[in-house]
Amino acid sequence: MAGDDGRAQVQLDEDTLARRRRVLGEDHPDTLAAAFQLVCALTGLGEHHAARELNDDIIARRRRVLGDEHPETIMAGAFDLILRGLDLGGEPEWMAALREASKRRQQEAQEPDS
Repeated sequence: MAGDDGRAQVQLDEDTLARRRRVLGEDHPDTLAAAFQLVCALTGLGEHHAARELNDDIIARRRRVLGDEHPETIMAGAFDLILRGLDLGGEPEWMAALREASKRRQQEAQEPDS
C-alpha cells in the first residue's frame, strides 16, 4: 500500500473503526478486528509507531475479552514483535513477503464472490 491508495485505506479503516466503536463498543471482537485492519493499513504506510500504539491497545483488550491463549490475542502479540522491529528501523526480507501476502489477502477480501 502506498501513496494515495494507502492513505485512502487508512481513512476507510479509521471510519470503520469509529463506527464499530460507536455501535458495538470498544471491546467487541468485531471492533477489535477493525482496529487490527487499521494497524495493518498504518503499517503499510510506514506509520509503525502509530500502528504499534494501536496494537498495544488491541492486545490489552483482547487479553481482557478473549484471554491470553485465544488465537487472535496470540496473533496480535506476534504482530507486536514485528511492529517493534519496524519501529526500530529496517525491514527484513521476510517482512516484505508478509506485507505482500497481507496486501493480497486484503484485495481478495474486497473482491465480490463469483
